[in-house]
Amino acid sequence: MNKQVVKSSPNSTNVQVNGDLSVVINIGGGDIFEALLGIDFSGLPDRTLEQMESNHTSFIKLLIKMLAVRNIKGPECVNDFYSPLFQVLWKQANKIACLGNEESLHRKIALLLIKRLQSPDDELKQRIIQAGLEELEKLTPNHFNILTTVLLITRSEIRSVNTSIVYNADQIIENLAKAVARIVPVTASNIEMEHLRYSRCVIFGPWSTEFSSCLKNQYPSQFANDQDIENAKKHPQFKFLEGRWGEPLKPIRLTSAGIVLGGCHYEAITGEELNLESWITA
Repeated sequence: MNKQVVKSSPNSTNVQVNGDLSVVINIGGGDIFEALLGIDFSGLPDRTLEQMESNHTSFIKLLIKMLAVRNIKGPECVNDFYSPLFQVLWKQANKIACLGNEESLHRKIALLLIKRLQSPDDELKQRIIQAGLEELEKLTPNHFNILTTVLLITRSEIRSVNTSIVYNADQIIENLAKAVARIVPVTASNIEMEHLRYSRCVIFGPWSTEFSSCLKNQYPSQFANDQDIENAKKHPQFKFLEGRWGEPLKPIRLTSAGIVLGGCHYEAITGEELNLESWITA
């Protein structure tokens, strides 16, 4: 391969003139790919390297597009991009992107990077996003469906991130059912569940949490007592949700890494961001 390398640095002319993060990423795409070839993938067949280059190019294009949609740019983003912690994350993200050509994978990686760029002064969130990226390449599509289903039912308030509207009990059931229906039903084998058990995304406990308890824990105002739950059971979507909350999921609790990956998977599928404001402290 005779790929032309275009070097980039914080002092490059393009960065000084434009101060635009997309420009930096576009210029630096070839640079980071060449660095990965030399360190991580030396000696691989040309055919393999060509596929990896194609994967990486698709990822960079998608990332730039997603940055533009979210209007993430400017000198302050460029400065954060060149920080040591982000550069370690950046190299790791690019390495994972080289190894797969699925847009859903690339979209989740890009979302993690974007969330990191949106948290320049929050070291805890930065560390959690780093942990999420480290676990991402270990998981199957079904693992992501598990994380997202558990997140929707146990940790994510069913309301838009852009509104403070509080829903009543029937609206919660309705909206929760709509959200869960967008995730592929969980059909995890025993070996998949065992693999997930040894990731840093979940904790398997001796408990078995019923769906009604999830509602009480997540929405204590709307489901304050047993009578509220009995009323909820009359909703036509209650049995659907109870069915999705099957036995394999009942002992699972998400770690912070599992929460961010579940949220990224949902956003990658639907284009909608979940309300995870309390994802660290909850």
